[in-house]
Amino acid sequence: MPLAILFFLLVTGSVVLALVFGLVYLMGPVFIALVGIVVFVYLAGKRRERQAMLLWHLALAVRRGRPLGRELRLFAADMPGRWRSRLEATAKAVDEGDSLPSALGAQRGLLPRWAVCSLRVGSEAGRLPESLLDAARRTTSRRDDGSRETMGAATGTFIYLVAGFYVVTSVLSFIMVYIIPKFKKIFEGFGTQLPAVTDQTIAASDFAWRYWYVVSPVVAFVGLAAGWITYAWYRGWSEVHPPLWSRLVCRLDMPNVARDLAVAVEGNVPLPDALNVIGGWQPHSQVNRRLIDVADDVSRGGSVWTSLQTRGFLRRSEATLLASAERLGNLPWALREFAGARERLWWYRTAVFTRLLEPAVVLLLGAVVGFLAVAFFVPLVSLIQELS
Repeated sequence: MPLAILFFLLVTGSVVLALVFGLVYLMGPVFIALVGIVVFVYLAGKRRERQAMLLWHLALAVRRGRPLGRELRLFAADMPGRWRSRLEATAKAVDEGDSLPSALGAQRGLLPRWAVCSLRVGSEAGRLPESLLDAARRTTSRRDDGSRETMGAATGTFIYLVAGFYVVTSVLSFIMVYIIPKFKKIFEGFGTQLPAVTDQTIAASDFAWRYWYVVSPVVAFVGLAAGWITYAWYRGWSEVHPPLWSRLVCRLDMPNVARDLAVAVEGNVPLPDALNVIGGWQPHSQVNRRLIDVADDVSRGGSVWTSLQTRGFLRRSEATLLASAERLGNLPWALREFAGARERLWWYRTAVFTRLLEPAVVLLLGAVVGFLAVAFFVPLVSLIQELS
């Protein structure tokens, strides 16, 4: 019996030490990637904070009739390098006679494209102060739509998911490369039959090692997806869309389009002209093309709401509601209420998905750890019983 206990402690200690040193070796790239994600999320918050400050500053300057070039230079004095140079270039363009929306749009990354589009429509409608104020409020996320809490929860879940996946992948890789071959030699030396669960684990390890080119794309895909999501977090989700699912992209962009159309209706701007302006400044090319097609349909006498429904921006019930609001003369109010309701629905669905995803990830990681524990410690128990 003492020999069996000594053997158990020796094997268990060897496995634990090997795992610890292996994780230290393998987790270096994972740790760097996680730090990069956290840094990008932090920079995204700082970027949105600066954009909101700029919009509030411009809204107050326009309302009080102050020179915009001078106000932009005053704001630029407190900004870091690239932001300062972009703001100074914007101030120079404004002083040379360029309109504020055009000058802001010429500096890529200074403001979100949806904000520049809103300012262009507001300028065309003679409602630039109102458009600046609305864009500032939307950028600071002070609306009661749950966006701040949902984004915080989604950020934590995303980091946890990526960290868990790569930690488990690193552990499995180390076990397959270093632990399993030694494990097989130990039990072959004692002539002991391995349990079925251990045989299945070894067979899966051999398959993954032999056909690494089948398993590697999965790991690479998760890495690319994590990188794309991190980039979208930095740029803003309204600026970066998936390359596929064009109808989903149109639905996601429709709240911004609806608010811009409300401003255009209040300023008596013809809808085809407003749609052409909006379509020229959307972040996604498919949305641009579809909005310009809608403008062509309206120019030929078609219904704007039917055309938006046909091209995936609206559901039938939404198109009917907005058409009724247009007949009753309260279209701007209906467009803003529709935009807010759709955004609240989007954030609610995101919150539900996040809350369902967290326990699913925990259960999945627990199942993997439990399976490995059973696969590697059941044979040790069997070997101890035979030695005793």
